[in-house]
Amino acid sequence: MLRTGNDPEIVEKLKDELVEMFHIQHHRIEVSKEENRQLTKQIQLTGFEDKDENMKKFIKGKELSIRNNLGTFIQLEDDLKAVLIQQQTTNRKLLIYSSPLKMCPH
Repeated sequence: MLRTGNDPEIVEKLKDELVEMFHIQHHRIEVSKEENRQLTKQIQLTGFEDKDENMKKFIKGKELSIRNNLGTFIQLEDDLKAVLIQQQTTNRKLLIYSSPLKMCPH
């Protein structure tokens, strides 16, 4: 889990960075999916799947790339969730510390 302390500015900046990384990774996954679809069509049209070792290696490489992209995407999603939870916790603490009731001498 990410450690950000209780500084709301740091938490907000980290959240923004993770959101940007999340969107970039999502785009990479979509590109990989499209490449995979096109490759599958090419294989079906040409019948390479049983004949060409280089094509098999290429396909395995693409599959590995897609899995890696997905793994990174999932990790970014988990990091983003952790930052959002940290941000909520920090915001609650700030509300408690700045609450008018806290200043009341009763």
